[in-house]
Amino acid sequence: ERLVIILMPSKTDEDEFTKLKYISGGMMHTAELSIANARMELSLFARVIDKISVSFNALFFDNPKNKNKLLKKIKKLEDVTDRIEMEISGYLTKCAEGELSTAASKRIRSMLKVINEMERIADIFYQLSLLSERMDDQKIKLKDEAKSELQKMSDMVYDSIKQMRLNLELKPSDL
Repeated sequence: ERLVIILMPSKTDEDEFTKLKYISGGMMHTAELSIANARMELSLFARVIDKISVSFNALFFDNPKNKNKLLKKIKKLEDVTDRIEMEISGYLTKCAEGELSTAASKRIRSMLKVINEMERIADIFYQLSLLSERMDDQKIKLKDEAKSELQKMSDMVYDSIKQMRLNLELKPSDL
């Protein structure tokens, strides 16, 4: 598979998220290793959220010529987040079926919460993109002051997404 990926790189950004990277091979021998692999998937999941955020900001604030393409990209990425949430949640649920330490059990609960929240963020960006499309269809324009305020809020959200990515890339011992 790796040879195919090297010889035939993805054609779109979304292609790189069609398969989970660390947990697709199944459960590891210990719950701790399985949890560590799931945590690495969370970092990849955060990259999808980052891409949705960037795509939405381009759609809403940059007035691109390719709005339909961006809308389709956001929808596709949101669909990917739905699938990722289901797969990682299922994997973590299987991890929880075995004997776990109290710390491992807490990590699993925390990771399930994070996964749920990341998927909610993707849903919200998708709903906002649909709202943007309706505003365009109805020729509704925001006043410059309102758009400026929304840009500031969007920048803060994006800064938070970047911080989330950084936090998810830390080793548990670094927390």
